[in-house]
Amino acid sequence: MGPRPITSAPADLVAPAPHAEHLARCVRGPRLVEIPVMGHAVRHQVHAPLAAAILDRTGRS
Repeated sequence: MGPRPITSAPADLVAPAPHAEHLARCVRGPRLVEIPVMGHAVRHQVHAPLAAAILDRTGRS
């Protein structure tokens, strides 16, 4: 299995970016994906970059 994607959502006040960065350091082989406009809720602006990160992970990009 390849690197596990961990999304970082800089606009998230509930689970801020440092949480994702810490998780990425604790998990073997992660790939941290920052989605700049992403907050705790997944708004329509986030759909394309989030889908791209998922598809890249599954090899379907």
